[in-house]
Amino acid sequence: MLRVLFLCLLALSAAAQNPISPDDRALYGIICRGSGRSLDIARAATTGGAPAVQWEFTHAPSQQWHLVLIREGGEYYRLEAKHSGQCLTLEANPAASAGGVTPLVQRAFTGALGQQWRLVPAGPVGSFQLENRFDNRVASLAAADKFNGTAVVAARANGRASQQWRLFQLQLRLATGPPYFAAPEPLPALNTPTGSELQPVPAPDGKSLYFSRTKFAGNTEGVAESGDIWLSTSTDQGRTWGAPARPDAPPGLNTPHNNAVQAVVGPADKPALLVRGTYESAGFKDEGVSRVAVGSPSRPVPLRIATYYSTNVATGFYMTPDEKILLLSLERDDSQGANDLFISRPDGAGGYTVPQSLGAVVNSPGYEFAPWLSADTKTLYFSSYGHQGYGSADIFRSQRLDDSWTKWSPVQNLGPRFNGPGFDAYFALGPDSVAYYTTSGASPTAPADLRRTPPGPPPADTVTAPIDPEKAP
Repeated sequence: MLRVLFLCLLALSAAAQNPISPDDRALYGIICRGSGRSLDIARAATTGGAPAVQWEFTHAPSQQWHLVLIREGGEYYRLEAKHSGQCLTLEANPAASAGGVTPLVQRAFTGALGQQWRLVPAGPVGSFQLENRFDNRVASLAAADKFNGTAVVAARANGRASQQWRLFQLQLRLATGPPYFAAPEPLPALNTPTGSELQPVPAPDGKSLYFSRTKFAGNTEGVAESGDIWLSTSTDQGRTWGAPARPDAPPGLNTPHNNAVQAVVGPADKPALLVRGTYESAGFKDEGVSRVAVGSPSRPVPLRIATYYSTNVATGFYMTPDEKILLLSLERDDSQGANDLFISRPDGAGGYTVPQSLGAVVNSPGYEFAPWLSADTKTLYFSSYGHQGYGSADIFRSQRLDDSWTKWSPVQNLGPRFNGPGFDAYFALGPDSVAYYTTSGASPTAPADLRRTPPGPPPADTVTAPIDPEKAP
């Protein structure tokens, strides 16, 4: 009886949804509701027969799909991968099936029934099952997990989230309007030839710049992926910077783990650092975030955040100088996919409230990180692998529309002046709106360097050609 009631409720939920009608000129990520991972082709192979898998969304070409109607006015689509031009296929091969489950692959389109898919509303609004025309089985994860590489198979519908999908349309929107920035400038005194300089954090007084450095012989662990905190000072409000050094107070600030300053907070005469992780008497724990006064001999004190957790150990934070707004990059149960951005506020008892998602406009199915706010807290700058960009991680911005912190203007890419094929991230604003950020230039695997860009005049009036989604990265 309960099973019958459950199936009836599922049917009513599906019936209440409007039909899902994708634009066949657009490109989409196809995201599993159960895992937050995307439909992908293993190893981005272009050969016929390559298996379909799930993978963390990075808007890679093998994760971008055209949904093209088989027949005008019909309800079945072919799902065509951008990188290969081949289609998601259920092969009519009994030998490939076991227990009613058949691995899905990509093949050149022939019009076979196993290459035709219907989007059947299921689960929350906007979610659907991908039902195959050959035998009405649906696209499903072989296992209900979040692991990269889990096979995507055809199986009988069971109503579970591992068989429900949603579309994420890829759109490259370029930033227009103020604020404007001048051409970025290198910071040769801070950058090393082979190490990577990351996460610049300018102090509000303009005299100090904290950053992290990895793959550098002078670090705690030497040439390794773990990062140490470095500090440089300026006597001319950031136009030039002195030779950096690792801060010697508090002792033990740098450990064999990833260490980074996230923000400089507190009153001007008593500044404090917000630093990643928890510094315990037994050693460093790569979890949460802590606060310590600049130059203090004491160990950083953990920040108490209600129901804090992240299923991804790679986390990040930002706090306004007045300590009234804490932004967090975490992967939680209500994330869109990988790490999302959340907000937490003072709880009146010395801690911070339960992290609240900034919502589905800012957060994509991919990995959002490196948040930073303008001085009026109305403009959010952040980095993402999920929103459409020029290659690896790009820098984006969005305007807060009200005080709920869940309503935002459409996300804009800062454009080719800041973003390219490599890793571009950690946009941070210092005094007088001077910006600092990290870039690896032409390649995501090249060493990353710091750059500085002061405010600049509006660009000359130009006519911008519309962006062709076929040619966008």
